[in-house]
Amino acid sequence: MEFKQKTLNILFIIFAILIIVIGIYFRTPILKDYGFFEPDGFYHYSVMKIIVNNNFVIPKYDNLSGWPQHTLIIGEPAGLYYVTLIPYYFLRNYISLYNLMRIIPIVYGVFDIIGAYFLARYLNKSKFFGLLVMLFVALSMGDAARTTGGVYRGDGFVTIYLIGALIFFIEIFRSNSYYKKILFSILASISLALTNFVWNGAPFATAVYLFSYLFVLAFAFVFNDRNLLRDSFFALFSIGLWYLFVKLLFLSQLIAEQPLTGNYFAMLYVLIVIFTIIAYLIADKIEEKEIRAVLTIIVTVIAIIGIGIFLPQFINQVFIENGFVITNSSSFAATIQELQPPSPSFLVGSFSMELFLVPGGIFLYISSIINTTRYAQQAITDIIWIFSLIADLIFLYVNFEDDKPVLKFKINVPMFVLLAYMFATTFLQIHAIRFNSLISIPIAILSAYLLYWAFAHILTDKKINEEQMIIVYVVYGYILIAALFTTLNLLLATILFILLGSISVLLFVKFPYWTGETLLYGTLSIILFALFYNAFIHTAYIPQADFINPSMINAMFWLRNNTPNNSVILTLWPDGSLVNGVADRISVTNSVGAQNATKAYYFAKWLLNESPDLQFLESNINGKPNYLLVRYVWFTEELMGIIQEANLTGKQINQTGLPMPFNFSKVIQKNNYKEWISGIDSINNFDYWIELFLYSNRTMNAYLFLENESNKMIYRSMFSYIEFYNLANANYSIIAQLPFNETNKYTLLIPFQIEFINNEPSIALDNMYAVPYNFTNTNIYKLIFLCNQYQCPMDTNESNIKLNMVYANNDSKIFNISYG
Repeated sequence: MEFKQKTLNILFIIFAILIIVIGIYFRTPILKDYGFFEPDGFYHYSVMKIIVNNNFVIPKYDNLSGWPQHTLIIGEPAGLYYVTLIPYYFLRNYISLYNLMRIIPIVYGVFDIIGAYFLARYLNKSKFFGLLVMLFVALSMGDAARTTGGVYRGDGFVTIYLIGALIFFIEIFRSNSYYKKILFSILASISLALTNFVWNGAPFATAVYLFSYLFVLAFAFVFNDRNLLRDSFFALFSIGLWYLFVKLLFLSQLIAEQPLTGNYFAMLYVLIVIFTIIAYLIADKIEEKEIRAVLTIIVTVIAIIGIGIFLPQFINQVFIENGFVITNSSSFAATIQELQPPSPSFLVGSFSMELFLVPGGIFLYISSIINTTRYAQQAITDIIWIFSLIADLIFLYVNFEDDKPVLKFKINVPMFVLLAYMFATTFLQIHAIRFNSLISIPIAILSAYLLYWAFAHILTDKKINEEQMIIVYVVYGYILIAALFTTLNLLLATILFILLGSISVLLFVKFPYWTGETLLYGTLSIILFALFYNAFIHTAYIPQADFINPSMINAMFWLRNNTPNNSVILTLWPDGSLVNGVADRISVTNSVGAQNATKAYYFAKWLLNESPDLQFLESNINGKPNYLLVRYVWFTEELMGIIQEANLTGKQINQTGLPMPFNFSKVIQKNNYKEWISGIDSINNFDYWIELFLYSNRTMNAYLFLENESNKMIYRSMFSYIEFYNLANANYSIIAQLPFNETNKYTLLIPFQIEFINNEPSIALDNMYAVPYNFTNTNIYKLIFLCNQYQCPMDTNESNIKLNMVYANNDSKIFNISYG
């Protein structure tokens, strides 16, 4: 028996290490690229270099961030930097700051895998269940989204500290010694304070802790559990102690003021203390638990209404803003993709079939479907959020007695903790995609728990009787559909479910005591296939965010090597972080420290102006920058975001007109001409396409076609201009130039690169844009396509300011700005 146990322990260690290796493997794909996944990482890298040069002490101001005024570094909590700087201090002779910063997120990914194991073991002592949880976290692309190498964000570091706080919270109620309860209360408060130390969005962690406390308190009151009511005061003490710790962090200037760290929380805490005392004093005075339940509901409703009246910003700050306050002076938030509600495909990609093994996850998926419809409203998603909690209560009936699965309602403090964890993070995920890493841990634990509970039925009862057959068919059939749905499609998944289910029924008819282990291991294999398939698909190629690419990095290297150290660069705010992190130059705006909505608004307006207005460059907003960096993706990929940042109305957009992208779908070779035909694109219920003709006499014509919904041709126009733009050297040439008129108002813009075939230059057409004639007058069009080393239409006699292009590649242009 002892030999068998030792063997099992060795196998457990082997499988645990293997799972951690798998988790690391799926968190390394971005390390093949230079730098970091998104602009924020480059900004944080620039700050850490400043801190290292300042003897590992955080200075007050970042001398690279923001111009004319530099920004405060303390806007980000100090722990965001010290999670790397502390180990770097001891390892600096063995590893560079750059390399350590890129791999630290992977280390925290491993922490998440291990931490989830220890948190999950409170639900069941089975090591197999613990391994299942570890595997689910390792393969969770939601968790990997913030713990992949090169992704440097506070929400990637916060999870392990929250897990620690929740484990200590559980131990408060499990310990028999008062000294241990006090010790765990202190440890819980420290661990919870560390969440604030590493991320401004940490108030969500406090909300999880509060929900855990309130769930346990409500249950203890309704069922008059004196032990839980008594221990609630220790948990309450830990919350108060946490509040003091974060105040000390704030007074020490290690964190900025965060939601829940101000006076509002002090008022809320006093109310919670009063409710706890009252609950303890009157619980045993009310004999009927039904009355106590009704009283709990009434108090809850009154508390919610009271918070809405007296603390109007409480819910908004904790859950929606989460420390990320966006100025209302522009549509800045609309251009930040990670603040948008998640789509169904995003959720499936983040969590695969795990999402469908948690009832709350199913409601989350439903909310994402509603968010993509015109019926999407805040109230609807909030109602779905409440229903997700009710749905997750099913786990209070999923329990084990003597390691045997039972359906029985049973108090379980760890389960209340997981419900609170899931409840708070579901609200966050409903509202924004950026929170997928926060919900990944409760989804992994609860889905693995339900799956293990279902598996235990087969493992405990080796034979399936007649009554169990229906349950097995439904439960395993649902799991099968969920797994296949995330890899194939719903129709095929349903067909396979019916097919395999029918085979199961036939086997049962022929073998009344048919063993279910075949079904068990078959289903487990399909689940593992679904998880691995999803992980492989989503990590096969992960492009860097905001169109970061080697050519853009090369432009940054050029800035660093060819401009004075004190140069100021004006560019779009996400690109400003690369100016700081790679070029080591000052940016007017960037994606974190100098993320200024007002500046972005005026810059976007200037880009879309039809007047050069070069005096804008020397305004108080910009403070006479030395260089202007523009990128082609501003026109091809980010134009709508720039329009939103400029707060243009729908009417203004229609008046300006927007470029329409087209891709060539086929080429027809004739005797005297070559014809390119674009794919059909639908805009405003009309179908557009382009036909381009290159004749043997080197002349060219192009036509824009428009059909209505009845396939009736209502528009056919020859393009006024055909402009070929060479991405390799930033030059263009006008092939044909005709006067504009009402029916002839588009320029055909064709980016291309020269390819050499048999030593002869050949034009390789990629894509093209139908550009309205008035949009060709905008500054963004002139800067990207018309300004080159020979001339720039931006230069006028009305201004002494001149733009001189000093660098260009197939991603970026850099202009030196002279002010006469």
